[in-house]
Amino acid sequence: EYSRKDITLINKKNNKLECSFIQPLHSYRVHKTMPVVIYLHGNSSNREEGMNQVPLLLRHHINVFLFDFSGSGLSEGEYITLGYQEKDDLETVVNFLSSYPGVGKIGVWGRSMGAATALMYLYKDSRIKAAVIDSTFADFNVLAKQLCRKVKAIPDILINFAMYFVKKTIKERCGFEIEELRPIDHAKLCTAAAFFIHAMKDELIPLEHTLKIYEQYGGEKVLNVCGGGHHTKRDKELLEKVATFLINDLSN
Repeated sequence: EYSRKDITLINKKNNKLECSFIQPLHSYRVHKTMPVVIYLHGNSSNREEGMNQVPLLLRHHINVFLFDFSGSGLSEGEYITLGYQEKDDLETVVNFLSSYPGVGKIGVWGRSMGAATALMYLYKDSRIKAAVIDSTFADFNVLAKQLCRKVKAIPDILINFAMYFVKKTIKERCGFEIEELRPIDHAKLCTAAAFFIHAMKDELIPLEHTLKIYEQYGGEKVLNVCGGGHHTKRDKELLEKVATFLINDLSN
């Protein structure tokens, strides 16, 4: 039995972030202070995605914090930025939880855009003790070109020409360069324990992206290459491995 408390937080851009904090009812709470995992959803998604992990984590006495990134779900904001500004949303949530009564160690569970967000934030905040990194990209500029080539055999000169206009539009509307979307740049500086997941036949983000980050990652790390594609539901056996990993690093 659990309770859901909906909370509104304000990020650095003064946008409202709509959040849900899910905890066991007091009569089912095994400890006064319990660890919490912040779920970071993917592109074109929202916090509802994280509800899939709630039964698993609560069963292992880990609370769950879900939120809509700015520009997603019910949160304010016009654009998503694939991790660049989302990392500031994550900081807002971590600051809130760090002073919330009954919260112990903090972990994150990111998928796709959420996984990239985690990597671009982890290196600078030692308050996060464990991370699940599911289907991240290493370098968005590289990924964009790979996706162009996959859709159609387009000459590199045309891809580069199109990318120029994409970059210019993103810079004008969102205020950043897509060359800054490189989670791999921060991998060596991360110290939190990390459990990496990537599907062998991921049709959106090639497995090589996670393999490159895993190789450079600075903290304790585990890699699990699974079956299926980018949006395939992870099987029960894999999820139990994730739960065991989180228990070990958040409950001590």
